[in-house]
Amino acid sequence: MHDFTIIFILSIVIAIIAALAYNYVSKNMIIDLDKSENKYRNLIENINDVIYEIDNTGIITYISPNIEKLLEYKHEEIIGKEYNQFVGGNADFLAQRLL
Repeated sequence: MHDFTIIFILSIVIAIIAALAYNYVSKNMIIDLDKSENKYRNLIENINDVIYEIDNTGIITYISPNIEKLLEYKHEEIIGKEYNQFVGGNADFLAQRLL
């Protein structure tokens, strides 16, 4: 065999091994990420407190489902609304605290 043929075959073998290793590592990373995501989603959704996120314009982008125990709204109804609709007279105080 010529040196070129041997190098070509070795290159293909190395490429196959690298692809298999990448695939194995990627799958494990995805599995680990999925486990972590499920763990924290379960924690957030079952905590007794309300966890929320608002954007820089005051729109609620996330609120934990536990809000339904405190207000008569489903969390899906609250997402996308302005936070000051729900805090009443405390809106100015909260706005200053968020700055």
